[in-house]
Amino acid sequence: LKPYLDTYYRLMPEMAAYARSRSYNGILLNDRHDFTGRMLSENSPSFRDNFTAASQIALFFWWHYRYTGDLACLREKGYPFLKAVGDFYLNFLRWKEAEQRYEIPPAGTYEDERCHPDGRPFRFTDSITNLAMIRAVFPALLRASETLEADESLRPRWRHVLDHLP
Repeated sequence: LKPYLDTYYRLMPEMAAYARSRSYNGILLNDRHDFTGRMLSENSPSFRDNFTAASQIALFFWWHYRYTGDLACLREKGYPFLKAVGDFYLNFLRWKEAEQRYEIPPAGTYEDERCHPDGRPFRFTDSITNLAMIRAVFPALLRASETLEADESLRPRWRHVLDHLP
């Protein structure tokens, strides 16, 4: 697993650049990419608006720490990756004041190439894939932050997200 994690850690600058190119903070990974960090399916409906690839990899970093206890890897690579994914979601989510909850903006789901009659791809608000990733990544991010005694001031915001999801 370590070579896999090292590869994705090395690609973080490209993932951050891709997120910025789409006006997001943090990191974003198109599921179809090469290992120089080039995104290969930016215009494919099922890849462009599926926002969960980086969060899935972030969980591998957390699971690696939980299995090995490798605190150095968590500190140097895992936590920065988790935090960058958290930064993406903090920027991506929309606060719905009237409902006192966060909304996940329209996003694609896996392998869904279907389109409306006018050619627009199907997108789903509060998609289950993003909801599942947020509910998995944010607790890991909180525990990693506590374990490393890092970013205590950010924890209330992360908890607020978890407490106000659909």
